[in-house]
Amino acid sequence: MAPDHLAPADRPADRRFDYTPLGLYGMLVPQANTVVEPEFGVLNDPAMGMLTARLVHDHPDIRERLCRYFDRLGETIARFANAPIDAVAVGCTGASYLVGAEREDALVAEHSARAPVITAALAVCECLTLLGARRIALVSPYPAWLTEASRSYWPARGFTVTDVQSLSTGDGVFHPIYTIPGGWTVDAVARAQAMDVDAVLVLGTGLPSLHALAARNRDGLPPVLACNLCLAAVTDATLRGTPPSARTVRQDWLADTAPWRRRLAARDTLIASATRQRETTP
Repeated sequence: MAPDHLAPADRPADRRFDYTPLGLYGMLVPQANTVVEPEFGVLNDPAMGMLTARLVHDHPDIRERLCRYFDRLGETIARFANAPIDAVAVGCTGASYLVGAEREDALVAEHSARAPVITAALAVCECLTLLGARRIALVSPYPAWLTEASRSYWPARGFTVTDVQSLSTGDGVFHPIYTIPGGWTVDAVARAQAMDVDAVLVLGTGLPSLHALAARNRDGLPPVLACNLCLAAVTDATLRGTPPSARTVRQDWLADTAPWRRRLAARDTLIASATRQRETTP
């Protein structure tokens, strides 16, 4: 069983740090994922710290590789050595779909003695449940076989998948999910929101999703969640020592006033400025 979490004010002095007064957590990221760190740089409260470790395996088949990431979960967590982490976030959903809900639950229980382990898929389940969402539409960047594994996973967690909008960049890129243009995601989310659903879920921790979330979370439309957003929300609540609620999910993560939206806008401004500078520098 995971230890009781200490709220920030209750942490011993040797577990408080200049840059991370709200806590420190470990993030496990698939070996070639290019999205988790940039998105969590926006999603994280600046007073929280994130240490990353890569989920690695050299098996050539991605199905086997994803499953073996979870087989090596304890080994990967051990790479944080004695860093005083307050939680372990697992930024990989494909492995959850393939090993299934029962095995995922067993792995979380097995490896949570040091600090609570939070998988992205379980974080999604928690946020959907808090919002009262049972009928969901998926926006999937996966190949067909992994989309089908995902479709089987969500009903095992008590949700009904009523629609799937698929995204694909085809062949010829190093990993299709990481190179899907943001506009495609926005359009797919809009199509999914037109369905009779309680919520839309954008799949994949490797799919850039923040701009689609900002564009499509509007009053009168089904809420749009994404795997990284949900993992950030539950990890944030864990570090604060306060369980997430429907109010905090809506107000702090989905609303126009959600703090991460300001950080995303600031980041976009900096990137645009740096791009213009490069283009005008001889």
